[in-house]
Amino acid sequence: MSATRYHCIAVRSATEQYDIHLGPGVLHQVGEKIQALTAGRKAFLLSHPSLYKLYGAPVEESLRAAGFAVEACLVPEGERSKTLLSASRLFTRLARGGADRHSVMCALGGGVIGDLAGFVAATYMRGIPLVQMPTSLLAMVDSSVGGKTAVDHKLGKNLIGAFYPPRAVFTDTTLLQSLPEREYLCGLSEIVKAGAIGDVELFQFIEQHIEAIRQREDAVLTTLIERAIAVKVRVVQEDPYEKGVRAILNFGHTLGHALEAATVYSAYSHGEAVAVGMALVSILSERLGYCTPATRSRLCALIEALGLPTTYTGVPPQRLLEIMTHDKKSLNGVVRFILLKDIGDVAFHQQVPVEVLQPLLAEYA
Repeated sequence: MSATRYHCIAVRSATEQYDIHLGPGVLHQVGEKIQALTAGRKAFLLSHPSLYKLYGAPVEESLRAAGFAVEACLVPEGERSKTLLSASRLFTRLARGGADRHSVMCALGGGVIGDLAGFVAATYMRGIPLVQMPTSLLAMVDSSVGGKTAVDHKLGKNLIGAFYPPRAVFTDTTLLQSLPEREYLCGLSEIVKAGAIGDVELFQFIEQHIEAIRQREDAVLTTLIERAIAVKVRVVQEDPYEKGVRAILNFGHTLGHALEAATVYSAYSHGEAVAVGMALVSILSERLGYCTPATRSRLCALIEALGLPTTYTGVPPQRLLEIMTHDKKSLNGVVRFILLKDIGDVAFHQQVPVEVLQPLLAEYA
């Protein structure tokens, strides 16, 4: 497994046609690349104030050099910005700023920014060009790829959204060196997930390079990102609207999303919640006879070795069950899970009765 300094990953399906530009310094090329994608010359740059201060200048310079008029739209950090109220305010900014169907919505940030910008782009004038510029490892390997956009509702995460692919993704690996440790670990959680659901070699690579990963060695990180993106692209191309196999990308997420919602998105980051979700679902998978104790132990050991949690505290199991029954993936009130069969192999849309879930949640809380 080797890494290259810069190249494009092509996403091609019946519904999605775009390139992921991956490598150091690609944010300096956004203007030239986007210019070729749309006739519009207005760009709206959505970001958080702190991220905009760090990375906004080179992006704006590149866009202006390519002839774009740029308007920055800044929202507070955190999941609390991913709401219909935030979307409504952005619709107003776009309308007052003269945005038309060829204007570009640029998402400079992590998953919250990418989801919010994507939802707004998908719905403003029934769709305007969207460009993703992920600044976190989590967004680089997950939310910026695949065209899922959404905002949260008080009854659950990502309940209101649309499938809307970007016109391009710019993944600048130099940004990872300044990423806070907790955010970095969040991205590693999604990379572990990618290996667990569909890439045994990636999983083994993580196991063999723990220290280099913790030290953020550039070549190792680029390999991880490339392989994780490749897993998601392969799945999305096969199932763009999550009618079947794309559900495997939710491994660990049903329980993880419930944990986030139950703690009002404050106690656990997304990656931490997904790590707990993967660990508990692997135990559930073992108990239901889907995987061996060795497979369960291997996954949990890797999660812990990376410094991620495998258990949770402070949330009543009944509250988690209540939230999970409202999950988009539940069927007639019965929770469905992606269950682990082996490293690189999972079963999807598996219904798990409450009487099986409840004792597990109580035991490992």
